[in-house]
Parts: sequence; structure tokens; C-alpha cells
Amino acid sequence: MKILLYMLTLFLLAPMGCSDDAKDEKPIIIQSDLDFGQVDAEQDMSTVETNEPDVSVIPDMNTTEDATPDLPVVEVGTICQSAEAPIQLAKTCQFEWSSCEDGVDYSFRCDIKNLAGNIFSLCNCYENGVKDPADKIVDVCTAQDWESIEAIVNEQCGWDLR
Repeated sequence: MKILLYMLTLFLLAPMGCSDDAKDEKPIIIQSDLDFGQVDAEQDMSTVETNEPDVSVIPDMNTTEDATPDLPVVEVGTICQSAEAPIQLAKTCQFEWSSCEDGVDYSFRCDIKNLAGNIFSLCNCYENGVKDPADKIVDVCTAQDWESIEAIVNEQCGWDLR
């Protein structure tokens, strides 16, 4: 019975039909409690309470409590048993990797070039002694540690030597 009374009230208070002329009337706000008891026909909007969640109680998703443990880093790429001691001069150098798990011996050689007074290194990649036809101009001969050399050579030759 209360539901019928509530629906009848809504029907009577709802505007009938549509008009293309906008009317400057105050909106009617209907508020009902859960047991459909009293219906307040008009209420000031400033007193309407909103049920917004308290964001201070939402758990932080970036906490490390529930995070998965760090997994060990698995190195990928071609692992070579020996890397020859590099021959390095100012703009001339040679780096070699041998006994690699894929059966290929790799080397990277740079030779000093002087073109109209411009001195630079012209480098090439070699697989089993076969030279890659693409010349590379890169400053690898002055690199001080093997990790930097491998990073430069891998990028230039498209290798992934470890």
C-alpha cells in the first residue's frame, strides 16, 4: 500500500508532457526514507547529504605488503665463454667473443680513418670471420669497461652477447 502511495505521489508531482519553452521553476526534490514513510516534497539543495566514500580508508595499491617478491633476473642472449682482452688504441680497437653457446665467434673491429682532417673510427661486425658490409662510425675504442663495450657493440651489430 505504501508503495502505491509513493508511486501516486511521484505521478502527481511529475510534469505532464513536454514543452519546447523552458520554464524558470525551482526543481522539486523528493526524498524518501527506506521504509517509504514520509515524503518531503521540497528541500533546499544545500542540506542534501551525499554518501561519498571516505578515501582515507581505501587501501593504497602501491604498498609493498601484497606485492609479489622480486624474481631473479634471468639473462637472455648469447653467452660466450671467453671475451678476449681488447686491443685498444685511440681510434683503433678490436673486441672478440669466442666459445659462444650458439657456435659462432664474434668480433668487432674499428680502424682509424682520416677524411679531410676528420679523424674517426670506422667499425664493422664479424661473425665467424665474415664481415658485415654495413660500416659503423661509433666511439667505442675509448670505452673503459667491458659492460659499456658490450652495450655499444650489441646495439651496433644487433647482437645480444653476454
